Amino acid sequence: MNSPLTIPLTLKDRDLAQRFKNQQPNPQKADQVYSQTLAVLAVDYYCQWLGIETDLDSDDSWNPIVKLLSNSADLTLKNIGKIECLPLLPGNNRVKVPVEALADRIGYIVVQLSDDFRQGNLLGFVPSVSSGELKIEELRSLLEWINYLETFKEKPILTQWLKGIFTASWEGVEMIESMLESIPQKPAFNFRSHLTHLSSSPGIKRGKLFNLERNGEEVALFIKLNPVTSSEIDISVQLSSFEQLNLPQDLQMMVLDETGKTVMQSEARGSENLQFNFRGEQGEAFSVKIVLGEVSIIQDFVV
Repeated sequence: MNSPLTIPLTLKDRDLAQRFKNQQPNPQKADQVYSQTLAVLAVDYYCQWLGIETDLDSDDSWNPIVKLLSNSADLTLKNIGKIECLPLLPGNNRVKVPVEALADRIGYIVVQLSDDFRQGNLLGFVPSVSSGELKIEELRSLLEWINYLETFKEKPILTQWLKGIFTASWEGVEMIESMLESIPQKPAFNFRSHLTHLSSSPGIKRGKLFNLERNGEEVALFIKLNPVTSSEIDISVQLSSFEQLNLPQDLQMMVLDETGKTVMQSEARGSENLQFNFRGEQGEAFSVKIVLGEVSIIQDFVV
């Protein structure tokens, strides 16, 4: 078994858990809320030590109304995703995973609470679960957890965007337009005309700038999302020149599947922009590759 990390739980923590417990009309649910609150607080302290920003106020587990209907003990890691904090009481070696937490989570951390609820032992994590029960022996070490989170900092999770949780460095379309307007003698109106269809249609739209290093070419990659079902999203990928009217003649854009195989490819040939449209399912991974001469940039995504 992995070596646990012990997190002290203060009187203030227990008072908060008791306050949430008192809001529950059902005694069994009240006990569950008490342990879940302490588990979330223990993981939150751990994230603070690691320098990972969290957002307790946005979590279902911190909403008293949602808490009445939900069994979730979620914790949002800013610009990364949402994790589930699973409490484990002494004497148990299996953890129940709430139905609400079987999807839309980037990981699960198990917190074993002491008899007096004065400490929580973080036993380890798993990146995913396939059923409503998790065995302790399935847990991976917290050292792996740190490395695991690094991959999500590099891979935007698009389903999180639909909930207003955006990856760092991905800006709104309006923000990128205003950045261009701040550059003297640059044709902002031309850039805006490239985005007319992307901006006017409904959906979530974010963009990121990439420097291609050849003669100072800079391009803007935009992703637009429109949910189709609870698990499917229509995805539009558009590449536009940031400071010039047209893209470089020999610039190429490709969409790669999770194995790295090219499934879509196009060359600019001096056009104003390149765009691909496709549908993705939650959990799928894909990449956008931009190539200009010897310069190659790959941006990974998770649906």
